[in-house]
Order: sequence, then C-alpha cells, then structure tokens
Amino acid sequence: MEVAPSEAANTVDTPVVDDPPSARFTWTIENFSRLTGKNLYSDVFVVGGYKWRVLIFPKGNNVDHLSMYLDVADSTALPYGWSRYVQFSLAVKMVKSSSSSKNEIFDDSFCSTSCKKNIESLNTKITELSEKLSDSKTMLYHYKLGISQVKARLVEFKNQEIKFCEKIRGLEFNVKCKNNRIERLANELDELKKEKEGLESKLTGFEYAVKDLDTLLESQRSNKNKEGLGYSDVPPPPA
Repeated sequence: MEVAPSEAANTVDTPVVDDPPSARFTWTIENFSRLTGKNLYSDVFVVGGYKWRVLIFPKGNNVDHLSMYLDVADSTALPYGWSRYVQFSLAVKMVKSSSSSKNEIFDDSFCSTSCKKNIESLNTKITELSEKLSDSKTMLYHYKLGISQVKARLVEFKNQEIKFCEKIRGLEFNVKCKNNRIERLANELDELKKEKEGLESKLTGFEYAVKDLDTLLESQRSNKNKEGLGYSDVPPPPA
C-alpha cells in the first residue's frame, strides 16, 4: 500500500540586511521515509530578488543516498547565460517522535563568520583529501603498472616453462631410447658371453683331442722304431 506524502510546510525568514542579502529557508517534510517519487521540489522562496527552491532525490541521484540541490525556480524565464554567485549550505535534520518522523531541510544562503570559518576549514580538508586522493591515484597507477609488468613477466616465464618442459620431454625420450639400447646391448653381451663359454669349452675339447692325437702319434712312431731294431710288441706264437 502506498501512502502519499502530506503537504510540505515551508517558511522563509529573511532578515533585513543591506549587503549582502541573506536568508534561512526551512523545509519540513512529513513521512519522508514513505516518499515514492523520484524527486521532490520545495516551495519557491526569494532571496536577493531571485526565486529559488530546493530539489531533493530521496533515493539518490545515481547514488545510493539522499541527493540535495539548490535550484533556480524560474530558470526558463531568465535570459541566456544568466548566472549569480551564491554561497549557501544545505543540511538535514531528522526529528523523531512517538507519533511521526520529520525531516527538516534548510538552506543557509549566506553564512555567518563562524560558518565561513567552518567552510574554510572544510575547504582546507577537502584540498588535503584531494591531494591525498591524487597521491593515491598515482600510487594506484604505479601499482597497476607494476602488476601489468609482473603479469608480462609471468607470461614470459610461462612460455619459457613450456619450452623447458618440451626440452625435458625430449631429453627423457632420448634417455629412454638410450636405456633401451643399453639393455639390448647388455642382452647381446650376455649372448656373446654364453657363445664364448661354448667356444671355450669346444676349444678345450679340441685341445684334449689334439693332445691325445699327439700321444697316439708319438706312440706309433715309438713302435716303428722298435720294429726296426728287431723288437716286436707282438708275442711269439705258441710252440
């Protein structure tokens, strides 16, 4: 259920001052938290012979908080390029009671001496904060620049890592091939050792056979020599 806001109460208190003109405008808004419109204008008030009004955006003007502006009420009727220098301040006063809540928005068009001092102090703080903000932006720029450089180095290191990984895989493949070749050569060496052992065994047999053959030949030569001398190993026939 939507509840329409009650009629806003507006008062203008304009003291008689020769130069410069000043005024305080108080705008009381009932049920402020229940406002449903995007923006709201106050009644028109006159200061310095010109018409003014306060413009508010309860939900904010592209922000998430209350927005307030001093607006020229009859800007369409003024000549092109019209402008005036105005020193003003806007403030919000929230008044809560048991039955209702009130928000007072008032505009000090011209401040007192103490108000001006406060404004000067605020301007000084704003300047200091602006300088700090500028320094922070500069630091942020350098941080972002440093981060971009680090990212570029990381990309370079990543590319180098990929190349090194490819080289490592190539070396691992070469090592694997060489290990396989070493294993094949070791198997061939074992086969050659076995073949050598077989040949050595055969050679030993041949050596024994040659030795036996030499012994046999020597025995035959000895028998021939004995026959030439009249000796015979054959026993004489029985008588």
